[in-house]
Amino acid sequence: MIDPVRERTAPVSPQMALRVAALGVGALVMFAIVFFRLWYLEVLSGDKYRAEANNNKVRLVREQAPRGAIVDRDNRTLVENRQATVVQLRPTSLPDEERDRQSKRNFYRIIDRFGSRRDLLVGAPSTATSGRG
Repeated sequence: MIDPVRERTAPVSPQMALRVAALGVGALVMFAIVFFRLWYLEVLSGDKYRAEANNNKVRLVREQAPRGAIVDRDNRTLVENRQATVVQLRPTSLPDEERDRQSKRNFYRIIDRFGSRRDLLVGAPSTATSGRG
């Protein structure tokens, strides 16, 4: 009697099995290299790179502002430049109590030097009123 047709698959030769095993080992080695390199960067060198990143956040770039009068299309001056002095006081930078009085004297001496020019003080309430009613 005739045998039914069995599933026709090529038998896996030992040479083919060796190639597949070598490919699997190679892939496992590559994965292990990537895994251990990432572990080294994150765990062992993480603090160093975090410090470098924190120092690299802010970059100060000084740019010279364009100066000159602002004019309209008929070359009439709308705004001119003038020099001004600005005084700033940060509460976090104030000295300790034993030096507090001297600092206040120096501050008031600067204020007296400019007289009643309250517009030069940062944070001073504006005395100008709007025309809205």
